[in-house]
Amino acid sequence: MPTLHLGLPDDYVEHGDPALLLSLCGLDAAGIEKSIRERLAG
Repeated sequence: MPTLHLGLPDDYVEHGDPALLLSLCGLDAAGIEKSIRERLAG
C-alpha cells in the first residue's frame, strides 16, 4: 500500500501561533485533507 508522507519542509519555520504555522505548512486538517484528496485523484 502506498504511503503519503506529510511533514515540515526543509526550511526555517517561523515561531508563532501553532495553528497558523501548521496551516502555512499544509499540516492542519484542511491541508491534510487536500493532500489526501490529491493523492487519491491520481
